[in-house]
Amino acid sequence: MSCIANPSVHWHFFSNNTGLPLSANNLFLHRSTLEELNDHISKQLGIKAKITHPYKLCDFKPAFGHIFRDLLKDYDFWGYTDIDLIYGNINHFLPPSVFADYNVISPHSDFIPGHFCLMKNESSLNFIYQTSEHFKEVFESERCFCFDEKFLTKGMLTNPEYLPKLMQKKISRHLFSKKIINHLKVTGIKNLLPTKKGNSSKRDPSSPNLKDFNEIVRFYSQRKEIKVYYDTLYRDDIMKIEAGTNQWEIVWHKGALYDDTEEILYFHFQLSKYKNSFGINWSDKKEKRRFVLKNF
Repeated sequence: MSCIANPSVHWHFFSNNTGLPLSANNLFLHRSTLEELNDHISKQLGIKAKITHPYKLCDFKPAFGHIFRDLLKDYDFWGYTDIDLIYGNINHFLPPSVFADYNVISPHSDFIPGHFCLMKNESSLNFIYQTSEHFKEVFESERCFCFDEKFLTKGMLTNPEYLPKLMQKKISRHLFSKKIINHLKVTGIKNLLPTKKGNSSKRDPSSPNLKDFNEIVRFYSQRKEIKVYYDTLYRDDIMKIEAGTNQWEIVWHKGALYDDTEEILYFHFQLSKYKNSFGINWSDKKEKRRFVLKNF
């Protein structure tokens, strides 16, 4: 429903499902098996893709402009997202002026998250992922290296039975590091903290060793070859945990999305989707123009 409520955005789904639960002029289903997708990616990129589970596709997100260039040829911008999101009014947060002024659009103030990114549809950006010296080894491995966010040296398994446990571990480590950083700030130990928000080290711009998409974008942005829009426009349940908020409510009403009274671009259910109690509570079951998601 939240995709349909953004009619100026076209949503393309690749799946072996026979159909989508809803139909609209801006929803498109491309039926494909993993084997067929592996073949398509391999031919487009000149590699041997080894996607055994869908989560591996995260590594390929920055290359979608290359992989699906025939599909995207008539679009000014293309992007990627996750399916565990609910959207608000996209045009409200990203008006035409943003698309006119920027090449890459991120919904976070510090980095480009793997669950949402928009890029101008031009060759220089569609092939920019190749700046990384790791992209071939990443793309030809069965393991996921989080190339779309922050590079993992050893990669990780993509089996769906493993992912919920991995997410819990990531969150535990993340919250632990936040406590350590807060402690360092309180005790005045500054030399161990990042010197610049969102960038923990200074890189010599003449000698890039770019490991992931964020490093690539940051490198070319610093050289002023691309212009990146950074602004935190979304919320997720991990942010709620960090804030110590155990009870929260997200409301979608007539295409707009609210976290309490604050309107947001989208909400990401990174953890909530693993709960047996997770679901949508329609306030008006007939028209389906309003629903509430609670964590009580």
